[in-house]
Amino acid sequence: MKPDNTEYKQQQDAFKSQIDEIQAKLQGVRHKINNASANGPAHERRKALFNQLNELKSTQAGNKASRGKVIDRIRVLQESTQKKVKDLQASKSKIPFKTVEAIDDRIHSLDKDIESGTLRLADEKRAVQEMSNLRRHRKLVEGFAQQQKAIDADKAQVDALKAHLDDPEHKALMDKADEIKKGLDDTRAEIDSAQSSRQTLFDQRNKLQTELDAVYASKRQHADEHRQTMDAYYKKINDDKARRAQKAREEKEADEAHRAKIQAEHIREDAKLPAFEAQIQDCQTLIDQFARIGGIQTAQASTDSTSSKTNGFTQHNIRQVDNAIPAGTLLKKKNDDDDAYFVGAGKSKKKGNKKAQPGNANGPPSDDRLNVPLATLTALMGLSIPPPKSYSEIQTTIDSLEIKKAWYQANEEKQTKENVDKAEKEIEKLFAKKKVDKHSEKPKAQEKEDKEDKTEEATANE
Repeated sequence: MKPDNTEYKQQQDAFKSQIDEIQAKLQGVRHKINNASANGPAHERRKALFNQLNELKSTQAGNKASRGKVIDRIRVLQESTQKKVKDLQASKSKIPFKTVEAIDDRIHSLDKDIESGTLRLADEKRAVQEMSNLRRHRKLVEGFAQQQKAIDADKAQVDALKAHLDDPEHKALMDKADEIKKGLDDTRAEIDSAQSSRQTLFDQRNKLQTELDAVYASKRQHADEHRQTMDAYYKKINDDKARRAQKAREEKEADEAHRAKIQAEHIREDAKLPAFEAQIQDCQTLIDQFARIGGIQTAQASTDSTSSKTNGFTQHNIRQVDNAIPAGTLLKKKNDDDDAYFVGAGKSKKKGNKKAQPGNANGPPSDDRLNVPLATLTALMGLSIPPPKSYSEIQTTIDSLEIKKAWYQANEEKQTKENVDKAEKEIEKLFAKKKVDKHSEKPKAQEKEDKEDKTEEATANE
């Protein structure tokens, strides 16, 4: 039965929860112990806070020097601006015209009066003198605008410097310094508290560490037991699977060996059959057939049959060749075209052909042409013997068949032995391919398994 993974996971989760809880407590105790030590986190934080405070003090000192320079710059700009304002006011008080446009209008008016020619000579001179003075004043008035721009620029610079003195960054630095001082006070209190109970913290740490080790050991033991159970379960499954596969493999090999044995028997049986048996039967059948067609005595055929028996070969069933001549099949005479053996005949000649059918034992008909069936032609060509074209050639064909038959009979025993030897080699290749022992005809794998089974039985008996 497969072990329950759900129960295993639940138990492992319970162990993990205990471990997390103990580790959280242990981490807190270790943190307190580290704070109580000279190089603990609290001391490190206190040291870092001191460094930050020193940096702030340096920054504030630099800001203080910078603020003094800004204040001095503001004072200088204010004094310069006041002087420029007084000079501008004094210059403006000396000139009756305040703007360049007013001066241009006055010059244009005087010029118009002079051009009209209505002025007296003394008035015209005074007008020319006034125009000269107005042109000088115009240059002075044009300078008033530049002086005013310089005054406005100084005032803007003073305002910017004053805004810099009111920068919130300075206030932020002060707040940061207060925060650092508060952190220093907190770390000091934490260090004092940890140092007062340092031994108690060590005892708590050792106790929690022991509990944690015990829970870890229980968790590992539970996991090992579950793993061993799962390994045993899967080992059993794999062993069963391997046994089934081995059994199927053995059955397959046994079946193949059995098939190989049957195939080998068939090969041996086929090889032991007399060689050229079919050819000898064909020769004898054709000899008998042509003897009947030509009205020749078959004593030679019977003599061959008797000789075959005396040579130790059994009498075989002679394959019968169909003597029926297909309608329209005709072998021409020698003086006809030697390349063609058949001619077509009309329906009116079918009856005549049937009357001239071979098998008449009274001798050849008056017409010397010979009709040979297609099956007979095929058999002759298979024996490499030319078919007779006329009745006069039947004896020649029979003699050729007798010679061919005699050759087959003379070489029958030798060819049969060669066939048997060839069959044995083929059987050896078959057994090697199927891994079957030549004598036991069992699969080699099966033989190995049998040896192992015998060894196991012997060991068990001991």
